[in-house]
Amino acid sequence: MKKVFKVLLIVFIVLYALFVSLLVYFYLNYEKEFIDQESQVELLTYRNEELGFEIMYPDKLYQNYASYIEYVEGYDPVGGLVPVKILTDKDTAYFKPQYFIECEDLDITYNPSIYKKCERIETTIDNLRKPISWSIEFKNIQNNEELSDFIKERYGSTCSHFELELYLQDGVYKLSEISNGTQEYDENCFVNYATILLYYPEKNRVAVWDIGMEYSFWGDENGDIQYDPLMINSFRFID
Repeated sequence: MKKVFKVLLIVFIVLYALFVSLLVYFYLNYEKEFIDQESQVELLTYRNEELGFEIMYPDKLYQNYASYIEYVEGYDPVGGLVPVKILTDKDTAYFKPQYFIECEDLDITYNPSIYKKCERIETTIDNLRKPISWSIEFKNIQNNEELSDFIKERYGSTCSHFELELYLQDGVYKLSEISNGTQEYDENCFVNYATILLYYPEKNRVAVWDIGMEYSFWGDENGDIQYDPLMINSFRFID
């Protein structure tokens, strides 16, 4: 009887050790679907030698749909922090949330409102949502005439008047004013959103991007923490 007990005890210990090992393994290797909302936002520096720039950015930003709670009745999206993802193509760097939550079939029977379906979709260049703010585009500009042509192409054919001011980086200028040269409304030169254009004549380079109607990089739900100004001022061309 004692022998049987010892055998059972050994089997139990082996199975328990195996169970604990499996738990540890899955804990270490399992990729969480959503990040820990208690983690602090960290400021990082992104440097791209090919495009020739560097910029500071937060590793996370606030999104109204950051995750969701799954109930028997359906899905309830909730706000929170989402990791920032940087994508690049030939001449553009995109600063975006790592993923977005897409929900379908709102069921107003419940309070709070419940969707019948919600899923997390990883952000790619192909599924960027418009308007595409914080997409930093780079152009080679040889002189002021080419710069004028580029401004007309991007902002409107009658945008013949523009002014530049010194930027925080030596030798770099920032677009400070753009118009058709008159005080009259012009639908062919109408910029109703925040835009950044930086010109580096010595390197014949322009960096341009739209911020949008409001800031994109919030650190909290109420927008009391905003990283966009810091990001703009930290931008630097590199040799």
